[in-house]
Amino acid sequence: GKRIGFFETVAEALADSDVDTIVLTGEVEGFKVDRDVTIKGGTINSTTIPATSGNIGIYVPANVTGVVFDGVKIVGADDAKIGIETGANVELTVKNSEISGFTTGIYLNPGSVLTATGNTISNTVAGIGSDKADLTGEVSGNTFNNCTSEGIGLYLPIKADGTVMSKQEADALAETLVSANNFKDCGTEVQVYGDLEEETGIEGLDADGKRIGFFETVAEALADSD
Repeated sequence: GKRIGFFETVAEALADSDVDTIVLTGEVEGFKVDRDVTIKGGTINSTTIPATSGNIGIYVPANVTGVVFDGVKIVGADDAKIGIETGANVELTVKNSEISGFTTGIYLNPGSVLTATGNTISNTVAGIGSDKADLTGEVSGNTFNNCTSEGIGLYLPIKADGTVMSKQEADALAETLVSANNFKDCGTEVQVYGDLEEETGIEGLDADGKRIGFFETVAEALADSD
């Protein structure tokens, strides 16, 4: 938490390997985050970032982990597409932040993992969009307001082990996300997309009611001590 210095741009701050946390005290244009860092506060305005979907707020390229946004405000302008866009296999945390005025508030590409708590995502087509991404962790306490298509879209969602969920697992995840977050004036709260396989078998739950998995026989379920 010791101050290293002041920087003219976020890129300059990111280029200093000693910087662990960047504190934004005013407005900045959108930028790319290419390493693990925590970014706090400030207002981030959308702009055109090369190699992305276009006019976005923040881009986190593939395989970057440990990126945290805490208490930031990301604002879209005309034709703004995505508030925060990830490449593949990104680990992203967004908390206590506001994202508004985008086609999609947060978009996760395959293999990416999201932790999102206490955020407000508003005036979008989709609040969170995902393609073979993992939203099984803590995605709770968020408010989705006026997301005209859906608050959260799940295309072939994956489990923590990286395998694609079954239809039953994806529907259960959708129910969990609906109950853990707040939705207002959204076309759909949580929408599941993609051709997911149907599970045939027996569902096993632990003592807290959390799904352990599906089993082919009762004997297999009984053999699992959990």
